[in-house]
Amino acid sequence: MTQFDEYFVDAFDMLELEFGETVTYYPRAGGSRTMTAIVDRSPPEVWTPAGAITPSLTIRVQNDASIGISHDEIDAGDQVLVAVVAKGTPERRTFMSTLNSDGQVTEIAVR
Repeated sequence: MTQFDEYFVDAFDMLELEFGETVTYYPRAGGSRTMTAIVDRSPPEVWTPAGAITPSLTIRVQNDASIGISHDEIDAGDQVLVAVVAKGTPERRTFMSTLNSDGQVTEIAVR
């Protein structure tokens, strides 16, 4: 890990402390685990080979299966329990796709 990577990890940790929310990840294979995520409730459209899609929200979590979600473990049909409206009642929503996974952060589009 480079020094920049270490600074980036520290910065994301600080963002999680300031803006993070508790979400619960439900892999399609079963089980669940709770973690801290940064939730964007006004995401832009996402362009895929099939065309544009508009997720309900995106979540950013640590790219680490012990404290977040590793990009390697994400599968079609995985779900997350998250408040779709800020401070609202959490709802179970399905992952659409992994948008980005660089450094220590995985960004996921959610229906």
